[in-house]
Amino acid sequence: MGKSFDDYIQSLPVEMQEPLTNTSSRIIERCNFQLDKRNDEEQAQLVVGEVQSGKTASFTGVAALARDCGVPIVIVIAGTKKNLVNQTKQRLIHDLQIGQSASLPQWEIVDRPTKRKAAKYFETLSNWEEEDRPFEFKSTLLLIVLKSRAGLDHAAEFLEEISESFELDSHPVLVIDDEADQAGLNNSVNQGRSSSVYSAILRLKSVLPWHSYCMYTATPQANFLIDIIDELSPTRVTLLDAGENYLGGESLFGEDIKYVIPIPDTELPVATEPDANDYPPESLKKAIAFFLVALAVAQKRGFPKPLSMLVHPSGRQAHHQIYSKWTKEIVKSWEILLREKTDKTYSETVSRVFAPALRELESSPGFINNPFPDGLDEIVNYITFLIPLVRIQVENGTSTDRSIQPEDWAKAPGWIIIGGNKLDRGFTVEQLAVTYMPRNSSLNADTLQQRGRFFGYKRDYVDLLRGWFSTASEEMFTDYVVHEKLMRSHLRELDESDADVKLWRRKFILPNNLRPTRDQVVAILTNEWRLGQGFVFSQRKLYDSSVSTGYFDSYSLIEDLHKAALPVPGDNRLDKKNYYTICSAQTILRILQDWVAHPLERKTLTDLVTTLQHFDENRELQAHVYFMDNLQVRERSVAFDNDPQLSQRDWRVGNLFAGKQHSGAMYPGDTSMKATSGITVQIHRIHPRELPIGQDSLAIALAGGSDLDFKVLEEIFY
Repeated sequence: MGKSFDDYIQSLPVEMQEPLTNTSSRIIERCNFQLDKRNDEEQAQLVVGEVQSGKTASFTGVAALARDCGVPIVIVIAGTKKNLVNQTKQRLIHDLQIGQSASLPQWEIVDRPTKRKAAKYFETLSNWEEEDRPFEFKSTLLLIVLKSRAGLDHAAEFLEEISESFELDSHPVLVIDDEADQAGLNNSVNQGRSSSVYSAILRLKSVLPWHSYCMYTATPQANFLIDIIDELSPTRVTLLDAGENYLGGESLFGEDIKYVIPIPDTELPVATEPDANDYPPESLKKAIAFFLVALAVAQKRGFPKPLSMLVHPSGRQAHHQIYSKWTKEIVKSWEILLREKTDKTYSETVSRVFAPALRELESSPGFINNPFPDGLDEIVNYITFLIPLVRIQVENGTSTDRSIQPEDWAKAPGWIIIGGNKLDRGFTVEQLAVTYMPRNSSLNADTLQQRGRFFGYKRDYVDLLRGWFSTASEEMFTDYVVHEKLMRSHLRELDESDADVKLWRRKFILPNNLRPTRDQVVAILTNEWRLGQGFVFSQRKLYDSSVSTGYFDSYSLIEDLHKAALPVPGDNRLDKKNYYTICSAQTILRILQDWVAHPLERKTLTDLVTTLQHFDENRELQAHVYFMDNLQVRERSVAFDNDPQLSQRDWRVGNLFAGKQHSGAMYPGDTSMKATSGITVQIHRIHPRELPIGQDSLAIALAGGSDLDFKVLEEIFY
């Protein structure tokens, strides 16, 4: 490590220092900075964090470490909106201590570079050409770029002008693309052309003969579904883990944390499509009242300061103005009533508005003692004088309000921020405690997750957190947790094995009503199959000797279940019958973890078992286990469409399942042998006719019930 990184890392909390050092080192090792390992073809890597989990802290550390490795230019593509660019610039200036001490300057900020600004920095870069100049007397240029066609083109022109006097081919450059799944990918790939921002990024890259391109995101679905020959298709992935204080979807929508409060269905029409003549929903008033009580408690405790509330009704700017009017009228009316303290109206407001809000706060698990010893009356009196200090602001890009700057947050003890799409991504709402989000859920998984501005490092004030959501949105966020956990488990394997991401077979587990990302960027073909619709796995590669010799190992695992099995009702065959038993999903999934299968089928089975284990953690599923023909031997022939080039061990039987008998009256067929809920596992004893007598195998088929409303998208390999 060097001075820049050491100065930065030592400014962070102790618990962040080691993990950030480890991930920064790993990212830099995967960069293209060493002359003897220079490879201009492998330039893109992906860094995946969680929403509001510290990605900026990570790429700040990577930038500092790159400087220590002798990188003279670091480019940060900071966002699609000016407020996000400024937010990132201010964070970098603060965290890298630029211009904050009398030390030798390590950095020079170039805010939104253009060709006309280039001459100013010729001397700075020429210092890197002087071999006898000590490293401390060489400053790294830190370019802050708006992710727009114009912003990127201007940056490319800046670099082209620089290259007239500075050998870019002789020096590595680091490019950091923040929110890399947004805007910069090719939104026109399915139209056979390049979208404007994507083209501008490729132009910028083409100016840099020696560079590494680091893409940061919390929602990488789109990055994995672009064509693997695309320049922005990553070759490596690094996974960032949030600290213990972080609360994400699994915590807020899965743990025993009292966070979600449903918005009544009867209020949703007005809450999502407000008219200027409508009265505000009661749930909005309750959310604001809770926020004011939480704000009073936070101020009295001394943390967190400031405290914020987010109101996210829709993407329409007219709606934001209505909510702004409602919010200002609500708090102003309460302020007047509380100040006047006329007996009837005062007592009614206290009992109807603030008493329920305080009870709600006190019901939080782990609620810290109320810092107001005199209780409700003392809190209400405090709120009376706190209300005028609360800032209510619309953030949507067109409001007459000046956009909040990073230094503004400290100017008020509390904020109520109202907005839509501008708040979906990148924008940080400081110490966000209360969210009111009636907005309908997105059909894209990555957009849904990016709306989670309420995630973050909040465990220290978890009792102050509440979120008002529609029931549909709550269910979507809850179901997304399964998708995210499985995706991150795959990415962790890729990261820890340093695997080439281009060779990874893309697979996503999603709620049935969610797409992974916007269709415009998807270039990889996928198959889709749904867990709750029939059998999703049947074991047919039974010619591998390891499968047949593994018969006894497999049977020993299920012997106790077989002994407890009973005849299946509705199986009217005279010569044989199926038997079944019911057990916990956990029991059968443990068995399937060690089930003997051909390597290709074993991989698919492992993925399915992992998926179902995640479901079972929250749902405590049952499993119906069917012993087909009570494990009498069934004979099957090789599939007629087997590739003749395959060795026998890779053959598969034609069909595992037996059909109906007597139009189903005698026997409805194997595929009818499944439960309507939970997990179904059929176990067959199969003898492939082409193998010697006695060379039998146990084969399974697996289905999910209608309660497993998830789908699997899997890349098609040719």
